[in-house]
Amino acid sequence: MPQTPNQPTGPDTLCYTTDSTSMYSINTAAGAWDYEWKIEPEEAGTILQDSLSAYITWNQQYEGEVAVSVRSFNDCGNSNWSEEKLTYVYNCVGIDEFQNKNFILTIYPNPAKDYVVFEIPPSISPNEGKNVILINDVFGQLVANLSIKNPTPIAIGTKIKNQKLVWDTREVKPGVYFFRYEMNGVWGSGKIVISK
Repeated sequence: MPQTPNQPTGPDTLCYTTDSTSMYSINTAAGAWDYEWKIEPEEAGTILQDSLSAYITWNQQYEGEVAVSVRSFNDCGNSNWSEEKLTYVYNCVGIDEFQNKNFILTIYPNPAKDYVVFEIPPSISPNEGKNVILINDVFGQLVANLSIKNPTPIAIGTKIKNQKLVWDTREVKPGVYFFRYEMNGVWGSGKIVISK
């Protein structure tokens, strides 16, 4: 029997509007004559395989997690499927179109690993109304409810710096998350990708 191939290498996260095709590759497996590649779910894209490499053209209607795996075969049969390479596919176009033109919240890094910073411009100060950042997963489940208090702007010299609110994502599963913020009756929304 041929050896099971190693886990494919390829992107962890990608925006299909800028990266419509991605390449995954493996090392040679002992005893293998050739290889069979697969992605799950199948509707995430189409595979064009070339032995040790596979090229996936992403379906622009799909957003979420994709598992890429490969197995080897010879005249004795098939190996087990390799360990899955998980990739988070999302649409990075159109995030800013949901921003209210009167108020822009800066979010970084995106994709993120251990934390996400939300910066509030110094000209904005939360009042007594609803001042929150709500974060949901792709299934609509609330993951975090961050309260925007009434922070004092940070002054360095004569320059007022942006106020920062940090979301700790060390215990958050990798994936695509959607945020919506509201402050002083002004709102906006967008996407955050968590990649471990």
